[in-house]
This record gives sequence, C-alpha cells and structure tokens, in this order.
Amino acid sequence: MVDRLNEALEGQYRVEREIGRGGMAVVYLAEDVKHHRPVAIKVLDTDVAEAVGEERFAREIETAARLNHPNILALHDSGEADGLRYFVMPYIDGESLRDVLEREGHLDQDRAIGHAREMASALSYAHGQGLVHRDIKPENILLQAGHAVVCDFGIAKAMSEANLDTLTRTGTSVGTFAYMSPEQLSEDLPVDARSDVYALGCVVHEMLEGHTPFKAATPQATMAKKLVGDLPATASNPNVPHSVWSVLRRALEVDADERYSTADEFMQELTAATTDHAVARGRRRRRIGQLGRTVGAAVVAGLLVATGMWLSGRVGGVTYERLAVMPLGNGSGDSREDFYVRGVFEDLVEEMQRAGLRVLNPSATRVLAGRGLSPAEIAVELGVDALVEGSVERIGPNLGVDVSLVDGATMEPIWTESFSGAQDDVLTLLHRITLEIADQTGAELSPDTRAALAEATDVDPILYELLLQGRYAAFQITRESLEASDRFFERAIARDSMSAEGWIGLAGNWGLRAQEGFISGDAARAKRDSVLELAPIQDVDQRTLALEATWWDWPDARWGDAERAFLTRLDERPNDELTRAYFAQLLLYLGRREEAERETVRAANSAPYDPTVLGLHGQSLNALHRYEEAESVLTFARDLPGAPSFVVSTLRATYHLLGQDSLAIESTRDFYRGRGDTVALAALDAGYERGGYPEALRAAADVLVERRNAGQDVSEWQIGTLYTRAGMHDEAIRYLGHAMDEGSTNSPSLAIDPIFDPMRDDPRFQELVARLGLPGAPGPG
Repeated sequence: MVDRLNEALEGQYRVEREIGRGGMAVVYLAEDVKHHRPVAIKVLDTDVAEAVGEERFAREIETAARLNHPNILALHDSGEADGLRYFVMPYIDGESLRDVLEREGHLDQDRAIGHAREMASALSYAHGQGLVHRDIKPENILLQAGHAVVCDFGIAKAMSEANLDTLTRTGTSVGTFAYMSPEQLSEDLPVDARSDVYALGCVVHEMLEGHTPFKAATPQATMAKKLVGDLPATASNPNVPHSVWSVLRRALEVDADERYSTADEFMQELTAATTDHAVARGRRRRRIGQLGRTVGAAVVAGLLVATGMWLSGRVGGVTYERLAVMPLGNGSGDSREDFYVRGVFEDLVEEMQRAGLRVLNPSATRVLAGRGLSPAEIAVELGVDALVEGSVERIGPNLGVDVSLVDGATMEPIWTESFSGAQDDVLTLLHRITLEIADQTGAELSPDTRAALAEATDVDPILYELLLQGRYAAFQITRESLEASDRFFERAIARDSMSAEGWIGLAGNWGLRAQEGFISGDAARAKRDSVLELAPIQDVDQRTLALEATWWDWPDARWGDAERAFLTRLDERPNDELTRAYFAQLLLYLGRREEAERETVRAANSAPYDPTVLGLHGQSLNALHRYEEAESVLTFARDLPGAPSFVVSTLRATYHLLGQDSLAIESTRDFYRGRGDTVALAALDAGYERGGYPEALRAAADVLVERRNAGQDVSEWQIGTLYTRAGMHDEAIRYLGHAMDEGSTNSPSLAIDPIFDPMRDDPRFQELVARLGLPGAPGPG
C-alpha cells in the first residue's frame, strides 16, 4: 500500500510507513514535499469510502477543514487518488490518550480534568460551528506537549449519513460502542451536542476510574447498563470526590434532556466540583415515562417500560432496584444434592420475577460465579444494586434456606434471615423469601401479588424432587442425560398423572433431541405428539402454547394464536427473556422488523449470559442482516456453559453470510467430528480438495442423501441447507420441500433466514414460503 500511495501522490507527499490502523482507515507517516514537513495521511477503507460517497466525504471534510482551534487537529488537505480517499493532517510526534491509559491505567484528578477542559473547549467551539464529532474516544485524543488535541472531526457524521447496511457489512460502526450515547444506539432519535457531552463524560470516567462506565463482558450487557443508566453511588477510586462523581453522573444521563446541554456547562460544573468541593447533587430518580419518551421505543421503551420497573425501594435512604441472585450454596456439601439446590435457585428467581421484582436472569450469576468472580466483582459486572445470597440444605423431611440481601456497592449485609419448614413447604418458603426481599427493597407489589405470596402452597416433596432431577438432567443435553431426564419425568407422571411439568418436560426432550441433531425433526415430532396425546393436562403455560403454534403447528398457520399466547405470557411474566427472544422471531416471520429488533435487543440485554437467548438473538441479527454483530454475539454464546448446538450451527451460517468460508468449513468439520461421522467428514475434506467450499458442502450433502435413500433417519432440512450454501438451488429446493412435507420445525425460517436470499426470486422457493401461510404472503398456487 505504501508503494501504491507513493505512486498516486507523487509530487505531493512522500509516504514512509504505516503508523496506525482502525476499523475505518489506515494512517501513514509522510512528508509534505512542498512544505518539507511531516504529515499524517489517513486513507479510508475502500468499502467505507464507497459507502460514505465522494460528495458526502467532500462536504464533511470541507466543514471540518474550516475549524481553527488550538485543541483541534487541523486538516491540511483531502482528495482521492488511484481510487483511495484520503485526508491529510499535521503529524504529532506524541501519543494518544489511549496509549497513556493503557500504560498508566488511570490519571490523577488534576491531569484528567485538565485534559477534559481542553477537549470541552474544542467541542464547544466545533458545536458553535454546527459540527458534532460523534466519535469522541481516547484514540481520537492526541497529546502534544501535554495538551489534548481532538482529531477526526466530520468523519463519523459522514458515516452516519451513509448506507448503514453497507457499513455494517464492512464491520464498521458509526461511533465506538463504549462511548456512544443512548440516542446513537437508536435510529429514531436525533444526535446533537449532548451526545458529545455523553462521550466526553465516558472519557473523563475512564481517565479517573481506569475503565469506561457501564463496562461489561459483552456488548449486550454494556448496552443494558447504558440504557438503565445509573452509575454506582460512589466512584471506586477513593480519590474521586463525590461532588465530581455527581457531575459525571449527570453528564452520563440516559435522557439527553437531563444532561448538561453544552460541553462548556459540563466543564464549568466539573471545575467547580474540583475546586470548591461542591455539594453533591444526590441521586435523582428517573421517571419511567420520561425515559421511554426520550430514548425511543426501539431502545429503552422496550427495555424499561414493558418490564414493569416500578420498583422504588429504599433501605436506610439507599435505593435497591436492580437485583441478582447468586447461585445458592449446597449446605449439605453432598454433590448428590446439587440438582435440588439448583432447582430451588431457579425457582426462587422465577418467583421473584413472577412477583415483578427486577431480578436478572439466573444464567448471569451462574456463569460469572463459574468463572471464579467474587460476589463483589459480579455486582460490578452486572451493575446491580444488591445481591441475594444463600444456601439450601435438606435434613431428613425438613428443609432449611438461609438468605441474605447484600449491598452491591459495599458488600455490606442489608438483611439476613433463615427459613425452615417441611420439604412439602418448599414453595411456601420461596414465597415468603420473595415477599421479604420485596419488602426489604421497597418493591411496590400489587395487592393480588402480595396475597398470592402470602398464601401457603403445599407440594408433594417426592414429585418435586423427581421434576428437579428431570430438569437437571435435561440441562446437560447429551443423549444419555436426555434418556435419564425422560425416566425422571416418567416417574413424576406415574406419581401424578396431572403433572404439567412432567408431561411438558417429557415432550420437550424430543424437541431438544431434534435441536441437537440426535434425531430428525419428523421423528421428534412423532414422538412428541405421541406423548402429548396421552397427556390429560389442559392448563398448559402460555409459552408452550406459543412455541407449539409457531414451530410445531406452522402447517395450520396459527400465527394469530401464537402471537396472542406470546403476548399473554409476556404480560404475565415481563422478565421472561427466553420467551421474548422467541417472540422476536415470530415478529420477524410476520414482517414486523422494528418490533422484532426491539424485542430481541431487550431480551439479549436483559439476559446477557443466557446462551439460548443469545443464540436466538444471533439468529434475529442475521435476519436483520447485521452479520458482524451476530458473529460477535454467537461467538460469545458458543463458549457459555450449556450452549445448545443451534448456537454453533447459526454461527456457521453467519460465517457463510460473511464470506468467511474457511471458518465455515472448519465449523462444519467440528460438527461431523463431534458426531463421530467419519464418512461425512472424509467426504467434506475430499470435496474441499477438489473444488473448495461449495464442492465440500455438496459432497457432505450427497453422503446424507445416500443414507436417506437407504432408509436411514436423516434430516432433510440439513441436506437442504447444505445444498443451499453450496449454491445448488435445484437440490436445495427439493429437499427443503421434503422437510416441509415432514413438518420440520425449521420451516418458518425460510421466510427470514438470509442464507436463502439467493433463491428468493425463484418461483419454486416462493411456493415453499407461501406454504407457511404467513399474513401478506400469497397462498400456495
């Protein structure tokens, strides 16, 4: 590239070497031939340049070039040469703020505020010229002789106005996620100077604390924290005064109207807080309606309003709104009791969610605790106000549960109590614990909820144990564990033929077998139907009804029934993020993409460590053509404990959509290795040697066809999708049609999965989609 640039810019600049690289551009050190001065030439990535467009690029660069401020890096020149779009800046022989933070961790207060004051001065001047930066971050702050200089004005705006689908395909985001304001995360809200104030607040936070605010392990967890918005009550750095922290919290408000309106105002308050130790403003409570209005339905209304976040609890003047339950300890120390302890843990979270408490999905604490994080670290990672800790122990016919509520910031106990009773009182004990936690946090429970929690509920302890054992075994998702789970559920049904959980668990295990590829979809359907035909139960939960109507009963086109069941379940259980993630897929089938996006984002944000929720989110992101995001989410989900196999198969499809053939092939190899299918693996490798990626997939599909023709139980859907990815559309449509004839539960994805996009104009494929009977689609001809 250096040689190409030198040829293209001959007589103007002499390019020496690459000195920096990012998602949008590469920076080169060069000499300005005419003026004999060192310059930095930033060359846009070709895909980004194409998306931005020549006219837009020229317009924004022209605007940025008019900026003249000592804390703004000037623009010397710009243009296009040999198809490369570039702009030229002074070369600063120094380092970026990012370099300093990586070396030092954090800065002392005086130095941090000094840099912030210079950044704010630059931003205030640019805002006065009508230009919002949109991508303030340490990488864009250069340090020259100890002074902060802001660079890259105009570039982020040009990108934000460009074709976002094109930018997404290049892997480029408009702004950097950790520093983006909530309104930048929404397509519905305007971005103005207050977005830069928010980003500046993020940078100041990082300079003082050593990390960005709302930091989490995944983008989804970070987004959840951003959209809730509350920082901890105090800084973790003891040298940061509360007055400074209070100012910073206002700069980082979710609601742009609640932030400082200008960078100058922010800096005046910050300076006053550091010099006069101003009285902290205190934590302001947010109004739910205000949040919903400001950040928009696509982002926060779905995240906050619909969850019933009406909690306003205060204990000793401190608010405890956002809760998480740590995995309960096994008080007996006997590993044979692990299934029981886990079951009680899950049921406690379920009771708390049913009551409307704002408690995180149990997978979050389970995953983080499994990684060895301490409760204090987990509280910070999840951004919760309080943790519920405890242990469970069975002694003879009796049961004891010890529970503590712990402050998430200080780890000081708020409340501790021991509950005991007979084992048949287990649900009564969980109700009492839930009611006590609600009272300790000041949760506003409805009279009906409070009455239900106060009511005693007896259970058959043997039946309860069998159901927990069946649930625990099914979670392992192996052939052997599912067989063991079946036996436990069958024993539960033998003890109580009206046990809904027993019948649904037994039927659901066949769906898990199909999901994992242990049997074909039509075989799973037949087994499942035979179970449900015997079931005398009538009162099936709404989630089960919704899933059946969507994926099992699609030949009957019960889309309206499915939506009503989903909505009923989510009205009853607004914190059921697994149901929400499934609901998002139904909305995609129905063509309601904006609603689907809102629901899938909320589900992933609220359950950032649930591999099934994240896997479904990845599928939805693919359907929305957001492949880079899908790859990130699915890669994270794949490595979580208990990740179902569809996460890996979806990631494999994502590699295909991104054109990452080598990763897609390797994932396919892993699939056959994991199944011990040496014949398909050999065919795949031989095909790859003959003709690369498409031939490899065709060869693997041919092996499955031979087995099918020999009468073996083979997934027609798998054959169809292999041929689809191989580009063999005739064969793909034939076997996808066979899969639909068998009632494959995958069939609805024909309407949205982008791997089928190359066939969408084929009348034969359109006929398959029409068979789904989706509203607005033509009927089968």
